[in-house]
Amino acid sequence: MLPSLSLVQNPGTTSSRAILFDHSGAIVVAAQQEFPRIYPSPGLVEHDPEAIWSSQLAVAQEVMKKAGASARDVAAIGIANQRETAIVWDKTTGKPVFNAIVWQSRLTVPIGDALKAKGIDKEIRERTGLVTDAYFSGTKVNKNTYGTGCFMLMNTGNEGVPAGLLHSASWKSKE
Repeated sequence: MLPSLSLVQNPGTTSSRAILFDHSGAIVVAAQQEFPRIYPSPGLVEHDPEAIWSSQLAVAQEVMKKAGASARDVAAIGIANQRETAIVWDKTTGKPVFNAIVWQSRLTVPIGDALKAKGIDKEIRERTGLVTDAYFSGTKVNKNTYGTGCFMLMNTGNEGVPAGLLHSASWKSKE
């Protein structure tokens, strides 16, 4: 028998969710588990990447168990994520280097302000359609923050992320 289920996973801002859908698109079973937010100081928001991973794994296992399904029953897996949250992983150990910089965090406001002061914000807008703001992972992808955006699994050490490896927020100044 061909696999007929789709597993959708969503590590969101406050919790991880997993939903199993049948071939017709009806929900078979869903599970959700919260994980903590970390507020190191006003305006800064972080997540423990291990908490995101463990809660996402737990809800995926929970829906599979509740449905009495195995991996052979799953035809597709869809993953949604926080998009603009940035995490960097050590390529050797597979462990996170530090906490995730959450999309809500204002940590990189000074980077955006510096780009605006140099007039680079206009180029960013032209090339990506985005305004220069700490919300977007582009400002988190910096040698001072070592972010990689969008849960991309890579570690560039002390260097910035190479051009072209990011989603729509990627850009390289002509400077």
